[in-house]
Amino acid sequence: MHSREQYLAALRKEYLRGGKKQKTRLLNEARKRTRLNRKVPIRKLARVPSAAADRPRRRVRGTRYGL
Repeated sequence: MHSREQYLAALRKEYLRGGKKQKTRLLNEARKRTRLNRKVPIRKLARVPSAAADRPRRRVRGTRYGL
């Protein structure tokens, strides 16, 4: 799994700079190499990862007051 993420990270720079035809070619290649459904590489390549995405989100609950 780690090598798949490394491959997609390396491909992301080229994907973000490319036009529509180049993106299609890169997605087809990524799909063959990673054996993922087409939408998965689209989501992983289209957005730039942030440091906040690595941390789990904390759920803050509202305060409840009884009678």
